[in-house]
Amino acid sequence: MQRTILIALIALAVLGAGGWFLLGANAPSSTLSSVPQAPTAAQTPPGTPLPAQAVQAVEARAGQLFTTRSVSGTLQAATDAQVASEAGGRVTQVLRREGDRVQEGETVVVTDDTALRQQLQGAQLGLRNAQLQLEAAQRQSPEGVAQARLALVSAQSALRSAQQSHTANQRLFELQGVSQVELNQSRNAVDQAQTALRSAQDSLARASRAVQEGVAQLQIQVEQARNQIAQLERQIEQTRVKAPFSGTVIEQRAEIGVTLAPGSPVFRLVDTRSLQARFSVTSADAALLPVGAQVSIQAAGQRFQAKISRSAGAPVENRLVGLQARFLPAQDTSQLAAGAVVTVRYNVRLAEGVLIPSSAIQTEEGNNFAFVVKDGKAARVRLESLAETGGRSAVRGLPAGSRVISPVPAGLQAGNPVNVVRGGP
Repeated sequence: MQRTILIALIALAVLGAGGWFLLGANAPSSTLSSVPQAPTAAQTPPGTPLPAQAVQAVEARAGQLFTTRSVSGTLQAATDAQVASEAGGRVTQVLRREGDRVQEGETVVVTDDTALRQQLQGAQLGLRNAQLQLEAAQRQSPEGVAQARLALVSAQSALRSAQQSHTANQRLFELQGVSQVELNQSRNAVDQAQTALRSAQDSLARASRAVQEGVAQLQIQVEQARNQIAQLERQIEQTRVKAPFSGTVIEQRAEIGVTLAPGSPVFRLVDTRSLQARFSVTSADAALLPVGAQVSIQAAGQRFQAKISRSAGAPVENRLVGLQARFLPAQDTSQLAAGAVVTVRYNVRLAEGVLIPSSAIQTEEGNNFAFVVKDGKAARVRLESLAETGGRSAVRGLPAGSRVISPVPAGLQAGNPVNVVRGGP
């Protein structure tokens, strides 16, 4: 009896399971999917109008399609100099360190000038001594020349007197009033007077030359002393290594107590106002970035505007082209440093045509088309895709102003009635 009951229970369990599987196989489709499907012409009895299908539509507009691209670049300064020490010497002061901003002509490093200043003091004393000697020579010159002139006048007077006496003796000698000896004596007196005159003339000439030469020589000495002073002052000035232009010290090599050789580099100075970004783009993009084209530069957590200032050469197919972009004025680039890596962003025009969402484009057998709303129905328009980026496409063959269905509902066909629920006008 118990065995009969057990067999009956097993039979009931099998029948129950079979019934469950039968229910699952014959369950209505609504239990598998909750998404209603729009009826198609094939599913609608002949002569029955199709219900309008809800769609979204946007207006196709003529325009240009751009995309933004980014490349890495490096900041470089157009004004970048290694400043060297002209005089050399032991460093006594370092007034500016790396990262400090300096103005043109500002002293950055100072070297010892003690010996030069001592030489300058000696040269200044030498100049004063030469000036005193020149002043004394200029005062004495009129006295010596005046005495020589007086001696010349006296010699000229003595000669005239001797000549007159000799002429008178000649007449008397003819009248036998004087002897031959007396006549000869008067002639000798004339000769002596002429000799004295020539001597006086020579003395005056020598006195005049001496004055001129002496004063001129002393003037040369004064000028030499002045030149020496000027040279020493320049050398003292060279002990102060200054900034040749306004900029930022990015490398300092001088330390107090270190001896610098003449011509050795002291510090590196960069003018951050002349910073420019150098980067490379494809030859195709380079053709679209002429000199003057605007780009943006991301650096130090900030965004700056710049313009292309130079191209490395004519674009060549399959080759990267180097470009330079200079920051626009009125931007604070003082926090930027030469050598920093930056991001350069630029816009590239991909195509010009009619702009529509990329989701509106359908493909069938290699042909592109889109659905537009026309007279309350979906109309199919064949088109040519020119370019696509960021969910937008530029196409040709679609009239501007068309109301393009996007996104395209499943099962939509040309001629289906549609009802625009959202989208452009």
